[in-house]
Amino acid sequence: MVLAAVLSGCLSSGEGEAKAATGFDSISKSAKDEGTVTWYTSIPEAVSKGAADAFQKKYGIKVEMTVLTSGLLATRYSSEMSSGKSAADVVTLADPVFFKDAVTKQWVSKLQSTDEPALDGWPAAGVREDSYALVNIQPIGIAIDTKKAKAADFTTWQGLLAPSLKGQLYLVNPANVPSWLAHFNLLRTTYGDGFLARLAAQKPKLVDSSVPGVQQVAAGSGTVVYPSLLSVSKPLSAKGASVDTVFPSPTTGVEQFAAVSTAAQHPNAARLLLNFLLTEDAQKILNKGTGSSPLGNLEGTVPLPKGYVSPDVVAALAVKAKIVSDLGLG
Repeated sequence: MVLAAVLSGCLSSGEGEAKAATGFDSISKSAKDEGTVTWYTSIPEAVSKGAADAFQKKYGIKVEMTVLTSGLLATRYSSEMSSGKSAADVVTLADPVFFKDAVTKQWVSKLQSTDEPALDGWPAAGVREDSYALVNIQPIGIAIDTKKAKAADFTTWQGLLAPSLKGQLYLVNPANVPSWLAHFNLLRTTYGDGFLARLAAQKPKLVDSSVPGVQQVAAGSGTVVYPSLLSVSKPLSAKGASVDTVFPSPTTGVEQFAAVSTAAQHPNAARLLLNFLLTEDAQKILNKGTGSSPLGNLEGTVPLPKGYVSPDVVAALAVKAKIVSDLGLG
């Protein structure tokens, strides 16, 4: 497994590109000849690496990964494609607005079951514009120090406003993560315009990602992190840290979509990886203990919490400035 930032010298020049085959058997053979695939993903490395390792073991094709948050990854890929150069073969991130734009600009390829046969068993609602497929759903919750707080303290999101949490809360900046914005907007519409201002009055410590926030809580600094995911808290709790993630109702989530780049340097390996991500085996890996699969409650995956709704990213982006302002971030 290689986790690498892609250097400009490795970017596609448009010359000597591999030719995309048609039909799954031909794609599989050509993919093995290509021997490698580059995966841009915003699924946390602790989760996505397991799927990449399983793919490499199954097909003998090396997976090179670039792992960034959805906002940063969308910016990177968009910049590369606009300049006519990108190293990405498969792109996975949690921003349907980005993908709609990518379809319009012909940055991602059409998917069809003759090339990706796993599509035949995929829920129709899990494929958008015949171009990008939902592969991972991570419900958004609150990460807590279980020595300082109880799940029962957070039956609703108003638990974040408890006086005991003033100065003890890590707040993840939502500016660059569309799913975070959608969740903040859900709370705003559920509890009214004043909720986010009251949250800001808790004097939270701002972090760019839930990862450092949960690490700080696990180390004994602070009590809760919002928003957060099981994929962040689980690796730490598995090592003995007193952290867990709880899910007040209603909630939404980080819904990760995957697509094949039209600039793929390894177009056949890209389609093979995309197809693999849609298989039950891969879904069990991608969602084991931390996420929900579009295929339903597979063994080891997490059932969607009560009151779960898909993130309304479009509505959230329309009021981004107000959300940021109410939180005192701009």
